[in-house]
Amino acid sequence: MTEGSAPGRRGRPSIEERVARREQVDRHGKDRYDTLLRHLRAGQEVPLERHRRREALDWHPIAGKVIIAAVAIAAIYLALTTVLDIIRENRVDQWSGPDTSVTSGQKLDSCPSLYHADDPVFPNWVRFKGAIFQQFIGHAVVPVGDTNIGTSYLDTGYTLDRMRIYTVENPGMGPPGSRIVLRLGNAPGSEVYRKLDECS
Repeated sequence: MTEGSAPGRRGRPSIEERVARREQVDRHGKDRYDTLLRHLRAGQEVPLERHRRREALDWHPIAGKVIIAAVAIAAIYLALTTVLDIIRENRVDQWSGPDTSVTSGQKLDSCPSLYHADDPVFPNWVRFKGAIFQQFIGHAVVPVGDTNIGTSYLDTGYTLDRMRIYTVENPGMGPPGSRIVLRLGNAPGSEVYRKLDECS
């Protein structure tokens, strides 16, 4: 077929023309893509990159409430723990027993040399028979049970909730009257307290 037999039809483009057309498409590809999107969106341009970024930052509607609730619970717990610690630090407990002379607590202003053990269960000091007994530094624990109660350890009859006071009758633990032990319930071990002669 000759060029004159098809006047309305162009011949096959040369390699140079195809390269030039490809470069033009690559150069204006984004504009053509944006134009197509505007047509598909009825003329309204949609910022896709900004929309994707906003979706990535969107929170689940419940996630924010969960975080706020967790922070609030943690703050309430911290505040309540602090208040309870302050109350316990300044409280003096009176023990039940033959009389009301036995007391205990954590802080004792009249005894500056008193070491603060900071035990969450046992008191830091006990006033027993007019003397101050302090919990041993390092929490000395001795076995107390049916085999030695009544011989090495004597029940005084003084109780505070589930704690009981026993006097120590074991010469190997010090002079008579210099040690007492506090037992919690039926625990196999009891905390040892030593007498502080400089405190009263």
